[in-house]
Amino acid sequence: MKSLAMIAAIGIGLLIAVQPAVNAEAARRLGSPYFAALLSLTLSTVMLLPFALGQAERPSLSTLQSLPLWVFLGGLAGACFVTGGILIVPAIGAALFVLCVVFGQALGASLADHYGLFGLAQRALDPWKIGGLALMVAGLLVYQRGGS
Repeated sequence: MKSLAMIAAIGIGLLIAVQPAVNAEAARRLGSPYFAALLSLTLSTVMLLPFALGQAERPSLSTLQSLPLWVFLGGLAGACFVTGGILIVPAIGAALFVLCVVFGQALGASLADHYGLFGLAQRALDPWKIGGLALMVAGLLVYQRGGS
């Protein structure tokens, strides 16, 4: 089961890697990065709607109203990733964009783990983890040094 989950995660990673380039081309053809982002996120919503509506139990309005405000960061993150990719990929390329995003994800996740944010169990940053993050920065610099 773990192997299947890992293969699925790699497939998702492949999709996410090309998403900014695909969305940037949509922006070029539509003449607007914001309409391209809206198109992408609307399609995401339409694709998820049948699954959400097919759930036997749906959250009540009071449950939705009781959510902590930080839960909405998920939607903000999605909009920033899609729109940011559309605006940034033409300038730095898809691969460097994804490498920067992955480093940002690793840094953000490490801080969330370290401080036990968002309901996570606290997992301290240690010198090994900091070294791993430093190696990611070195990788970014080496990759970027390769030029366009």
